[in-house]
Amino acid sequence: MAKSEEHSTLPSDSTKDQIKMVLAETLISALIPVASKVGEKAYDQIRSQEPIRVTVLDSKLVKGQHEISFTLTNQTDHGAYLESVSVVAPQGPCTIELTHSRMGDVPSNWLPMYLGPWGGDVTFDVKIPLCQNRGLDSDLSGTLNLEVSRLNQEKIDNRKITFRLRW
Repeated sequence: MAKSEEHSTLPSDSTKDQIKMVLAETLISALIPVASKVGEKAYDQIRSQEPIRVTVLDSKLVKGQHEISFTLTNQTDHGAYLESVSVVAPQGPCTIELTHSRMGDVPSNWLPMYLGPWGGDVTFDVKIPLCQNRGLDSDLSGTLNLEVSRLNQEKIDNRKITFRLRW
């Protein structure tokens, strides 16, 4: 076989470019659904399974009282209202104080509190009188009780969140 015949069987530069484009398009078409599924799974892992996510931000001793900070975040497409907040604490009565809301100025009687769709939140502190039994092995925890009305649901959600007291 002559040299000129060998070269004629190799693809031209424009044919090589076309092959590269077809391969790139095929690869991208194959990866888009995979990337989409991976993104969905990552989002599902990040997002809480609860429609109204409750986060215990901190538990500490401040000026002779236990102070526990909570944030509630609405993760739904619909508005919701925080109707009531109560606490079962190991050491007597406690106070509940609003510390932050994206809704702007909030009056002292802040309940019910509106939580807007997809990220409406409220942060509040629970203050409990000092407990005397300070050991790490002691069972000093409390329960935050919430009633939340989601505007797309018929019934009120009752939630119980356990928290631990820290010094």
